[in-house]
Amino acid sequence: MPCGERAALAVADVLRDHVASLRLSSEQAKAAAHILACRTGRLGGHLAVCDRCGHKHFAYHSCRDRHCPRCGSLDQALWAEAQSQHLLPLSYFHLVFTIPASLRPFFLREGRVHAFEALFAASSETILEVAARRGLRPGVLALLHTWTQKIEDHPHTHCLVTGGGLGQDGFISRNRYLFPIEALRYVFKIKLLQKLRGLLKEGKLSVARYSAYQLLRDADSRTWNVDVRRPLAGPEQVIKYFARYTRRIAISDRRLVSYDGNTVVFRYRDRRNGNRVKTHKLEDATWVNGAEVKGAPSLYEFTQGGALTFNY
Repeated sequence: MPCGERAALAVADVLRDHVASLRLSSEQAKAAAHILACRTGRLGGHLAVCDRCGHKHFAYHSCRDRHCPRCGSLDQALWAEAQSQHLLPLSYFHLVFTIPASLRPFFLREGRVHAFEALFAASSETILEVAARRGLRPGVLALLHTWTQKIEDHPHTHCLVTGGGLGQDGFISRNRYLFPIEALRYVFKIKLLQKLRGLLKEGKLSVARYSAYQLLRDADSRTWNVDVRRPLAGPEQVIKYFARYTRRIAISDRRLVSYDGNTVVFRYRDRRNGNRVKTHKLEDATWVNGAEVKGAPSLYEFTQGGALTFNY
């Protein structure tokens, strides 16, 4: 983007038209207010001079809210740098834990924070338990994602795991193979279903009990998806990918294509079709609710590794 210019269309432009009709929590309302005020006269400004081309212009101050699509670049870089300092000179694996579609209602209604905590705990506990059965204690950095690039609800966790771990006789390396996928699938399924059943009994989830147990039975009958792969560009690539989601919301200004006051068109990458860039269309109310409510998920960041790596 040329010096001194900004995106022609911004998330704030759509939000400004419809924020009055949204039902927001106090935290969401605060984030929305920051996004609307970001880089406007409401926050003041300063004279900026580009050190590359010498262009001068008055720049408004940014809000620095972690949910703002215009802010967060510096925080992303600092977060990624902090995590990279814990990396060890060995191979790493990128694991993704995905839930069946029948469980998504647990993550959409009141009490969903407990469901997110259960998903996060089940993912990390699965890795540590399967590793412990093999005499290993690996290092794990895990992050919760709750959406797709099309701003659809899709709770899942990403985990960066060391290729090996501490054993009774020292470090045990696993460069090409981590754990059997079937073992990860089985343990993850059992742990998450048990945690959700426990939350239902405690009355912490708002899904009707009868339909909730039907959904749990449906999920139990299905094959769950756990993906394990070695990052081709190294663990640094995965950490940078994590960073983009810990300090921003579901969509950036640059992905917006058009907005006519009623419909928003934006770009997304179709993972099922060779990662091709496509466009998707949503009505304004649906889009604003999706983009703004799906905030950055750092509340559920998890680090584990003891003396091996990361923070305990």
